[in-house]
Amino acid sequence: MKAKLINRDNGNYKLYVDEIPYATTDNSPYKRLSKQNCDEIFGLVDVDNLVDKFVENLNVPEKVKKDVQFGYQEGFLKAMELNKDKVFTLEDMKNAFYNGWNYRGEDYQWPTAIKEYLQHLQQLNEIEVEIVKESIGRVKLGVGSQLEQMMPKLDSNGCLILKKI
Repeated sequence: MKAKLINRDNGNYKLYVDEIPYATTDNSPYKRLSKQNCDEIFGLVDVDNLVDKFVENLNVPEKVKKDVQFGYQEGFLKAMELNKDKVFTLEDMKNAFYNGWNYRGEDYQWPTAIKEYLQHLQQLNEIEVEIVKESIGRVKLGVGSQLEQMMPKLDSNGCLILKKI
């Protein structure tokens, strides 16, 4: 099932199916979304998870690990803060180079094309997603025909699982 995931300014996410609200990360009557799943779709980083992975691979005394965790986390957050206006994916960079290559030598079109592309990147708050589904069995429709029943798959917290299209 195709849907649209929107990252709202307040840090919450809302899922729309056919322009109708379907699920959200905040408390509401709609189905629930996992903030972590939505953050991953939008390419946001779970700093705590990064810190844990970094520290588990270190060979340092236990009493030093807390200081290393704190330093790693603070450094990462400061770097993110300093670069908040410069966050692009590899795909974004490929598209920027592609646009630049296509408009080389066309000085009158290049500024407009690149300006439109950069505005698109800065306003990315909506991503096409798919609700992951699982089979819950088959229903007989008649002689020799069956229909597989599919339901949205939920994670261990009862939240819908989404994947980027």
